Amino acid sequence: MLLERHLSLLVIVPVMSAAPLLLLYRFEVPFIGSLVCSLLYGFTSFQGLEYFRRFPTDGWYLKSLVVAIMIIDSIHLAFCLHFSYHYFIAIWNKPGFLFIPIWSAVITPFVKSLAEMLCHLFAAARIWKLSGKKWGVPLCIIALEISRTG
Repeated sequence: MLLERHLSLLVIVPVMSAAPLLLLYRFEVPFIGSLVCSLLYGFTSFQGLEYFRRFPTDGWYLKSLVVAIMIIDSIHLAFCLHFSYHYFIAIWNKPGFLFIPIWSAVITPFVKSLAEMLCHLFAAARIWKLSGKKWGVPLCIIALEISRTG
């Protein structure tokens, strides 16, 4: 309970009316999200480096896919940290700016969606190859991926 009081901030925003707008601004969710993002980035970086150590004879297309996903994950973490810095440090105690979305907060879901799309399409290609080039399950995966990304 004491920790929850320290992580929450009660801000009074002045408005044009006589009654002030009372805003309860909470930092738990984005802060924990940034911590989890950093932790998972460490795991995926380790897995990527371990892949290159264990499977040096894989094809260039698979190695380039792993590198692309590692780069996209690095960009995603950079955007998450930029978002966290902006809202937790740069505009701290400036409640008027809390409702203006920053570019890194807007683009972060699209970057992560790109990495997920690459992984899902690779899985669909592997299922297609391992199933004797049958299209049933891979087409379902591709259709779900298209519907998810728009």
